[in-house]
Amino acid sequence: MLRIVTGPFHPDLELALVEEVRQVKAVDPLAPLAVIVPSEPLRRRLKWLLCIEEQLALLDVHVLTFHELALHLSHEQHDLRGADEPHLRLEMAQDLFFEQFLSRIARRGLPGLAGLELSNLPPGAWPALWATVRDLKEATVEPMVALRGVAEGLFEREEVPKLQALFTLYAAAREASRALNIGSADDLASSVIPWASSSRFLSRLRRICYYGFYDLTQVQLSLFESVAACAPVTLYFPLADGPAFEFARRFFERHLGALTPASEPVAHASAAESTSTRRPGEPPQVRVMNAVGPDDELTLVCKEILTLVETNHYRFDEVGVVARTLEPYLAVLRRIFDQHRIPFLSTAASPILQEPAAKALLQLARLSITGFYRAPVLDVLTSPFYRVEPNETAGIEPRPDLWQLAVGALGITRGEEEWRRLASAGQVEIWVGQGQEMEPDDERIEEGAGRVRIEVTQLRLLWRLVSQLIRDCRALPAQGSMADLTEAFLALAARSLTIPGLVADSSEEEERSDRLAALGAAIHGVFAQLRQLDRLGETVSWDEWARTFAQAMERARLPIEPSPHAGVQVLDAMAARGVPFRALFLLGLNEKIFPRFIREDAFLRDRNRRVLDATLGYKIDEKLAGYDEERLLFALLQQAARQRLYLLYQRADAEGRSLAVSAYLDEVQRVGSDRPREPELRLPRRLSDRLSLPLFARPLLTREELALGLILQDQDPSALLEAAGGEALLFRHGMHALRLLEGETHELGPHDGLVGRFDRRWEALAARGLAPTPLQQYARCPFQYFSSQVLRLEPVRQPAMGELPAQVLGELCHDVLRSCYQRLVAAGWPQRELPPASVQDHVRCAAGEVFAAYESGHGTGYALTWQLAQDTILALVTAVVEEDQEDCRASGFHPIGFEVEAEGTLSVLDRPEWKPLKVRGRLDRVDRRETPPGFRLVDYKYRQGSKMKDDDKNLVLSAVRGFRLQPPLYALMTISDRSLPERVEFVFLAPHWESVVTRSRFEASSWHAEAGQKLKQTVQTLLEGVEAGQYFILPDGYCDHCEFTAACRRYHGPTWWRAHSSAPARRLRQLRKQKVGKT
Repeated sequence: MLRIVTGPFHPDLELALVEEVRQVKAVDPLAPLAVIVPSEPLRRRLKWLLCIEEQLALLDVHVLTFHELALHLSHEQHDLRGADEPHLRLEMAQDLFFEQFLSRIARRGLPGLAGLELSNLPPGAWPALWATVRDLKEATVEPMVALRGVAEGLFEREEVPKLQALFTLYAAAREASRALNIGSADDLASSVIPWASSSRFLSRLRRICYYGFYDLTQVQLSLFESVAACAPVTLYFPLADGPAFEFARRFFERHLGALTPASEPVAHASAAESTSTRRPGEPPQVRVMNAVGPDDELTLVCKEILTLVETNHYRFDEVGVVARTLEPYLAVLRRIFDQHRIPFLSTAASPILQEPAAKALLQLARLSITGFYRAPVLDVLTSPFYRVEPNETAGIEPRPDLWQLAVGALGITRGEEEWRRLASAGQVEIWVGQGQEMEPDDERIEEGAGRVRIEVTQLRLLWRLVSQLIRDCRALPAQGSMADLTEAFLALAARSLTIPGLVADSSEEEERSDRLAALGAAIHGVFAQLRQLDRLGETVSWDEWARTFAQAMERARLPIEPSPHAGVQVLDAMAARGVPFRALFLLGLNEKIFPRFIREDAFLRDRNRRVLDATLGYKIDEKLAGYDEERLLFALLQQAARQRLYLLYQRADAEGRSLAVSAYLDEVQRVGSDRPREPELRLPRRLSDRLSLPLFARPLLTREELALGLILQDQDPSALLEAAGGEALLFRHGMHALRLLEGETHELGPHDGLVGRFDRRWEALAARGLAPTPLQQYARCPFQYFSSQVLRLEPVRQPAMGELPAQVLGELCHDVLRSCYQRLVAAGWPQRELPPASVQDHVRCAAGEVFAAYESGHGTGYALTWQLAQDTILALVTAVVEEDQEDCRASGFHPIGFEVEAEGTLSVLDRPEWKPLKVRGRLDRVDRRETPPGFRLVDYKYRQGSKMKDDDKNLVLSAVRGFRLQPPLYALMTISDRSLPERVEFVFLAPHWESVVTRSRFEASSWHAEAGQKLKQTVQTLLEGVEAGQYFILPDGYCDHCEFTAACRRYHGPTWWRAHSSAPARRLRQLRKQKVGKT
């Protein structure tokens, strides 16, 4: 009752199948037929062939995959016997179930399993162990027979303990699976083998056609034999001459040859009567192409597809794109095809964890396990899928960007106790810039630039959300059955997340896209697998449940193109078996990709598989024999191309690393060396080089490529951008600016920072008064001044989590010193000498008040770093007070004012049109001397470096060069009785210097000394640049720490050259080279 037809798939086997169906239907149009195929793409192909291409009516013709046939027989068996024996229906399970199943068996400590050392097995090894056990099941190996073979010495001695344990585990798993009545697809096929002879479905079929398989597992082979024994069967087996078909020939000769009666010789299909567009024996046109990386490889494919469609009138559904595996192309496949407007359908599926909703779900499940670590908590709360009810926000707009900063500033790492800091903290103030020093008189400080203030309302809102999330997570059961824990988590997810398909919502259903619906279905599939694990009947902890949930989520896949439609078929090589294409693109012909890299089974080596196969008679394949199947797959794909075959490989990956070419490609070129072929196409990396290729003719370019191509050819793409909805006006402005930027002139232009005079700003600046630090910033880099003082740009660099920035430490030192000196002065210090213990008490009290005030309104970071910061500040203040005690005795100066707002007049400049300019600043401390009368100004400077900079040693020279302008401008400020200070002193607080307290002086008389004229010229040069609106870049070593480097063009050659050679820049650089005599 079995007839076998062999030959190549295309067109021979296809035409033979069509002829048989036509003959059966010619006799009886209502004759029932079944066509059994190994894959879904092949099933679709045969339905298209019979219905569309051959115009045959498929009334009562069943086209089924192997699994669908087994399901059909199982349902038939259940319908007839299920009412009386409902427990006999097999429940299907995924691989995850059986991996967990094996681990549960191992944990029970069954005797005989010591050889596998299961207690030391890493988590990633359980899938490999289940794959080995599954191979044994598919081969229907009898455990007792295998164990007897081990005892009789059929296997090598060193393998005996491991094989005994493996076969014992297999026996236990098989018996437990039968007891639970749960199994895999092969278990389903095995369960219907006895039923085949009684099946009404099979008995009524006039003919059963098995089509397209070249190998079967033992279970599938047994089912095939059972079907062939009870119904007329024709097997269409792909077989041809040549070494590439050795894998199929070996299976055929061993397992199928004996099934054919002598009176029914094997038939060989012939295409002599073929009406195919390709005559028998006519090879397709072959072209080899190479590119760099998957992006370029798919781009090359899309260009050629468009050429075939537009020039050669191919239909999209006549083209196939096949790779051994589509994994390397998942990230770019949809984007590249959509850019070229090419419809496609594919078997490719991307990991579900690439979807933000799935990531949020997994993080929610693990929050309690991580101890509510801040990163996953914030990821969940800031996810667009997190459900926030209106009553929870109380009208406050959530600011996730501020939450991130607040959590780091408050030193929250994990645990509810640390999160409670949100409930007690006041307004949090954070420095977001650390690369550049800010002085107290900086205009940005006064206006809040460089800081972020997080209001109490945001902190309380975040605490409400976090506390509710913690309560919900802690309400989850600590342990229970898999089903109970799954339902508990689903309830939590429904309350916390808005994921399409997870919760029924009518308004959501109307707007849901196909992809979101597929996402919901995939998530439901994951939860179904978890519920099924309840069949194991074990109590698990929440940690175990979450690990299992993570494994299931990592394996879940989401189809890239879920809805079937006409288009280019993008398939992996296994799914493409037997499917013909008018033109076929074969991707990824690189070593270890096609053929894939195959390793032996770590649990059942090939030598042991050989014993099971050759000696004990079980059909179990050797792993390394997979290379023969790889060769067969390649041969079948070559035959699948009717007219054109494109062979593509990557000469290098996306990072530029060279890749080896597949040996299959060398073989094709060697075998076909006598045929005419097109030269190999090497796709260049640069678009400018590609535009000369025919594949990159203008009609084949994407919108992006066409726009870039026009630009590279010095043409205006504005019309294209306008038609495509782009910003044509913005482009024209950009091109005009680019031409100016790329020009070779030596003069600065408007795009180099020469924005011109802005009278209103200059007048406002003169009326408000000049602050030394912004002017000093202009001397350092005019563009830096422009970014911070004119544009008021805020730095994007976030503070280091848990550590206080230097600016904060400096402010704390200022505050502690002010409070401490106020206390000491009130107690009569320094005129009256206080006991050391009393001085220490005043220092500690002042520091305690300042620290407490800071804690109440700011983030302090980690507790340890905050304590270290307090200790450092306390030690610095103590050292300053001790040093000041000695200085007051020697100089006669004593403090009389703290944090004094002062003003002065800059009237020494040689610009008659300028009115005397007001100078303003905030003085850290004012000291007075009674005899002779005099004042000095003291300014504290906190430094974190390891040694004193040259700019801080000689303040006169630094002022002349524009590096330190506070001392000379402070020297012009008047005190309460209109007196000018005698000197300005910087007191450096440097915990890492050899001397933690160091002083530098600027004598006010320097304005009238030799350096005075140079100092006037420096200040006048800087003010003239500010007035003229000259904000060019001035690159130097400080650029590496600049907050605005992202907006700076210091690495742009023409800009750098103009800034270097222009007259304004030369004047500023010349200031830095000035020298003064000793002062």
